[in-house]
Amino acid sequence: MSSQGLQLKTNSESRHHRRVKVALKGALRLPGFGVEMICTKNISEGGIALTTLSPCAVELGSEVQLHLKGVVTNNEHKQLKTYTMKVVHADNNNLGLVFV
Repeated sequence: MSSQGLQLKTNSESRHHRRVKVALKGALRLPGFGVEMICTKNISEGGIALTTLSPCAVELGSEVQLHLKGVVTNNEHKQLKTYTMKVVHADNNNLGLVFV
């Protein structure tokens, strides 16, 4: 069998980190826009994909604060964990964020 003409297909959408589908509810603080309620679509070591309840006109590169329900700190006072993130994808109500 000849290997001529065989090529390895590369995925044009290769990822640095493996993504895991997870649906967590939370809130996203957007500078100049207030707070949007969100639901995560997937999470990786590098970031989070989520949807907002309404279309969101946040600018790429903006820093935001993400609060996730069900993720708490490990101290004696149960507080929501807050993550500072940067917007790297924005399409109506679909956002892609990376950890800062």
